[in-house]
Amino acid sequence: MQTNLPGILNSAFGKLFILIYISLLSVQAQTLKPAYDSPLDGQINSVMVSNNKVYMGGTFTTIGYSCGTGVLIDTNLATPIRTFPKIDPMGGEVLASVPDSNGGLYIGGQFTYVNGVPRKFLAHILANNSLDPWNPSPNSSVNSLTIYNHKLYVGGLFDTIAGQLRGKGAAFETVTGTLLNWNPKANNSITAIQPTDSIVYIGGTFTALNSVVSYGIIAATDSTTGNATSWLPYNIGPNNTWCIYQFLLTDKYIYACGAFDVINNVTRNGIFKMDLKGNVITGWDPGATLTGGIYMVHSLAQCGDKIIAGGSFTGIGGQTVSNLAAIDTGTGIASATWLPNPNNYVYTLLPVGNKLFVGGLFTSIGGKTVTSLAAIDINSGNAYDWDAKLFNINGNNIYPWALAYFNGALFAGGDFVAIGHTIRNRLAAVDLATGCLTSWNPNISQSGTNVYSLVRAGNKIFAGGSFTQVGGSPTFCLAALDTLNGTPILSPTWNGLATGTVRTLLVLGNRLYVGGDFTSINSTSRTYLAALNLSDGSLLSWNPVLTGWSVYSLTSCGSKVLQADILQL
Repeated sequence: MQTNLPGILNSAFGKLFILIYISLLSVQAQTLKPAYDSPLDGQINSVMVSNNKVYMGGTFTTIGYSCGTGVLIDTNLATPIRTFPKIDPMGGEVLASVPDSNGGLYIGGQFTYVNGVPRKFLAHILANNSLDPWNPSPNSSVNSLTIYNHKLYVGGLFDTIAGQLRGKGAAFETVTGTLLNWNPKANNSITAIQPTDSIVYIGGTFTALNSVVSYGIIAATDSTTGNATSWLPYNIGPNNTWCIYQFLLTDKYIYACGAFDVINNVTRNGIFKMDLKGNVITGWDPGATLTGGIYMVHSLAQCGDKIIAGGSFTGIGGQTVSNLAAIDTGTGIASATWLPNPNNYVYTLLPVGNKLFVGGLFTSIGGKTVTSLAAIDINSGNAYDWDAKLFNINGNNIYPWALAYFNGALFAGGDFVAIGHTIRNRLAAVDLATGCLTSWNPNISQSGTNVYSLVRAGNKIFAGGSFTQVGGSPTFCLAALDTLNGTPILSPTWNGLATGTVRTLLVLGNRLYVGGDFTSINSTSRTYLAALNLSDGSLLSWNPVLTGWSVYSLTSCGSKVLQADILQL
């Protein structure tokens, strides 16, 4: 037996009502374990457990693997590697990631748990996918992670880390996890860090370091102390320069991208190249096209003689191209033939072999429908048939902020909670032993419909709700489904024919009791309550003739059927 609280609370035309339950049996309402394939894009109204399976009915249309806000993905199959720890399965974005030199991975963001263990904003996952005891616990979010010469540089919004004061930036020795002296004392967020042998470049939204006033977004610091050097670039342009998102270091140059239009008194729209000798801005100037009032390039990757730039733009490097482009490292001109043209913002890029993994807010790229994370050919710009199908249970946009290559697989971190979503319209079954979605698929595909009640008898599962078809066959508010594959049993009379919503079901002996909003069933008058023969679905003569509005719950007491309804006060 089960109940339907969501349906009750949303009914009765907004008046004040009281729900009276008359029940001598406990309600069997079990929930799925966190590790199971449980994230849905809609509501669960009914849960039934039978033969080591959980059957669910509701308003959902897809179901996927609960991965949390970070997932390890097979680069060939686009499927999740389930041994990877779960990062805040109910939220907490991953904003940055970087592989260590021993097969492990550092992650940073706004999460507070990893595999159920407290880890605020920064964690280290070891090569065997276990969680490192190292726990520096910054007091606010981490936005940037970089490893250079066995040092881990951390940037974000925190003021303390590892129990010591640090102004939005810190550095650790990667072998021992010891906090180092490097402390830029920025007065606002650090979003990008690029170390060199003697200087650590930082970018963000700050306006001062170590109490030395700068013009913000970029600065050079001493690699040991974090003190600002004498290089204080002027970074105020006419379009409200905002921040640096990423640095990219080559042998002689440092590239940077972000939301800006002036760097050190030189006009550069969202992207620039600087000679490390003297910190001189070069003549290389692809210049992103203005989008939404600001020049914005969010990510960079070097692929041979090309710099791949991703962001929110309609043109760059002299070409009309949307959000993703390949730019010549010498001329600054974008390729006129490399045109993936994602239909929305690109946040992050990662080249692996001949593939470039792209994360963003797009739903199509290279002419293919892909959800926010895609793989494209580095040479041609063509998209592969590769779609990890990230999704959120709350319907919000999907943001894959961080990509890293880890243990031969792709790590993606961001603002999502599930991967590999599979269509299951309003009815689904999950194996309790493995946590995997089964093939049972009745398929109630109408929008706006509900399943409110599930009950099993023999080789049939009965479903009640507000639907009018199941598996493509007309079935009105009540269906009998095969336990093996979920196909509707239509013969002889199992096609419902209720004139209103079925909200509750009860099997007792050889009868199926049905309660809800209907006034007839199988073309015969029955007000809110009826009894059917379990074997063939024929309507029985039992007819209590109720008055009121609806029946929401049924239970049994010996040979009696007890019903609960909504009574107006």
